[in-house]
Parts: sequence; structure tokens; C-alpha cells
Amino acid sequence: MLAAPRPAGAAWRVVAFHQAAFSCSRHQSTPVVQREWVPLFARSGVDLVLNGHDHAYPRFDPIAGVTYVVTGAGGSQLYEMGTCPAGTPTPTVAEVRSDYVVLESTGSSLRLQGITADGRVFDSWTIRR
Repeated sequence: MLAAPRPAGAAWRVVAFHQAAFSCSRHQSTPVVQREWVPLFARSGVDLVLNGHDHAYPRFDPIAGVTYVVTGAGGSQLYEMGTCPAGTPTPTVAEVRSDYVVLESTGSSLRLQGITADGRVFDSWTIRR
């Protein structure tokens, strides 16, 4: 439950679900997620939100303290990145390639790496406490 205090020993709050709050690819941002969930994530101390739906990889700078990443390019046909819809920030990283992400968590840092299908790191992001 996001409304509950962070459990003892839990250093990070990471949320994953399908339709992206923010995206500049085929399906674009999801207004109901922006309206209903984005404020909840900010209030609840969420650190990272991972989404799928669009078959591309945009990562956005933190929005109200929350970093958003769409990582839906693990299979199927890739989608091109397009113009971001109104209300969607420009991605810090925007890639169209088959990829996966690796998360590495310690009590003091959370690291995300975007990695191509052939094993090359194309994005690396770390937050620290």
C-alpha cells in the first residue's frame, strides 16, 4: 500500500505497471494515470516508476521526485519516438532499440541500467540517499 509508511528496511519504492504516465511514442502519455496516480506517487515517496505499453525506451528526469522509465522494447516490433504530447516533458534519454533494464539496489543507492539485446549499456542512472 502506497499510503502506508515505508516498511522497516525498505530503502526504495519502485512501482511497475503497464500504461505509461509519460511517453512520447505510439501510445503517448496516459492522462488518467497522470491525473490519478502521478500525484499519489509523489505523495507516497515513490522513487521509480517502470512502465511498458510503448515499445521504446524514454527516461524522464524526476517529476516531483519520481523518475519515470518506459521499458517496453523487450520484444515485438519497436515504436518510433515522436513529438511529446502537451503536459509530457522531453525525455532525458530516448532510445528505439530492443532492450532490458537491470536494477541494483542498496540501502544508499538505486541504479538502473538500460541494456541492449547484445549487452551494451546505453543508459545508466543512479539516485542516492
